[in-house]
Parts: sequence; structure tokens; C-alpha cells
Amino acid sequence: MSNFFVALHCWLNLFTWTGILLTFALAVVPPQQWQALLGIYVLSVIGYSGGNLFYDSFLTDVADDRQMDLVSATGYGMGYLGGVAAFVIFLAAQLSNGFGGLLSSYGVAQFSFIVAAVWWIIFAWPLLRHGHQRYSVTAVRNPLTDSLRRLVMTFRHIKQYRRVTWFLVAYFFYIDGVDTIFTMATAIGKDMGVDTTTLMIVLLVVQLIAFPFSLLLRLAGPADVQSGCRPDWDLRLLVYLFICLEAR
Repeated sequence: MSNFFVALHCWLNLFTWTGILLTFALAVVPPQQWQALLGIYVLSVIGYSGGNLFYDSFLTDVADDRQMDLVSATGYGMGYLGGVAAFVIFLAAQLSNGFGGLLSSYGVAQFSFIVAAVWWIIFAWPLLRHGHQRYSVTAVRNPLTDSLRRLVMTFRHIKQYRRVTWFLVAYFFYIDGVDTIFTMATAIGKDMGVDTTTLMIVLLVVQLIAFPFSLLLRLAGPADVQSGCRPDWDLRLLVYLFICLEAR
């Protein structure tokens, strides 16, 4: 449905602002109301995930085929770098015991949610305000029915492209594993007895490493696609698999 004219921008705004407002809400709900906090957290993650989905969909509207790799890799890299800047603020609050006692331990958590929401607004605003959808489908009377019809046609046609089909299946399981590691890493670290401060420092280091390597990955990416060779991609996946198994 987002392929209709201006619909992509509307969906992006809807999910992004939902995530932002609910992140703010996490800072004001009392910790005793854990059911409400859990519900707000789930909805905020839906807002975040949906916002990312439509943010990624804008790639074809802001870059042509020659620019796409560079824009995508730079966007990922700058996202990690921006995350480092916000994370330094969180870490400073944690290491200084709430800026010298100005904030309680719960106050530090509240402060972190507020900073995260404000950070989100600042860096999402340029796209929310100035993003324009260049590609769209013709408007119809019933967008929902038409979207479902086009989805069915896509599934019918994709059978003709076996490599694309297997790639999508493989990517589904791959990215689900990656996201699981992202979301569960700190929880597993806590279960292993790692203290909160150490976990935050580790996350900061991961962000710092991810920024330059996102850009380096782009330098190798186009050559792989053009030549059809995948040995270095296979090596990256094997290294990633080894690290995951070793961490187990």
C-alpha cells in the first residue's frame, strides 16, 4: 500500500512518530506498572521496525543505481556513528552515578529514554520533512484489495526466479538470527554475570567498529556483484558463524 503516491511518506511518519512518542512514554510510566511498560515497549518496537521498513523503502527515491550502494553503506555507517554519540551520553550518566547524584538509577533510565527519543526526532526530521516519493503506482479506488492482488502476482512471478527466491528465503533466516543477537546479547550477558557498565562499554566498542567497517564493506560490495564472485562474502558469513558458535 505504501507504493501509492505520497503513501510511503505517510506510513513513514505514522510508524516513526509512534516509535518516538512511545519511547518518551517509557520514561514517564512508573516502574511498578510493568505490564504497561511491557505493552508500550512492544508497541515502540513495532513503531521502530515499521519506521525502518519505510525508511529503507525510500532508498530508490533518493539514489539511482550507481549511488545506491554508497548511500546505503553511508547511511548504515552514519547511523552507527550517531548511535555512538548518543551512547556516550548514556554511558556518562551511568559511570558518573547519575551525573554526580543528580539522577537516581531510575532517573538515569528515564534520561536515557528521553535522549533516545530526542535523538530520533533530530535525525529523522530531515527525511520526515523533506523526503519525497519519486516512484509510485497509479491510484485506485480500493488500495487494500489492489495491494493484495499485486502481492499474489508477485508470489506467482517469483517462481520464475529461483535465485531470487532462495536468496529471500536465506535472508529471512539470516536477518532473523542477526536481529535475535542484537536484541538478546545484553540479556545473555547479564545472565553470564557481566555487569551493566561492562556491557555498555562493549556495546560502545561494537558501534565504533561497525562505523568504518560498514563503509569498507561497500568498497568490496559492488565488485562482488559485478563479477559474480562470492568468496569474500562466504568468508564473512563463515567468520560470523564461527563467532556466534564460539560465543555460545
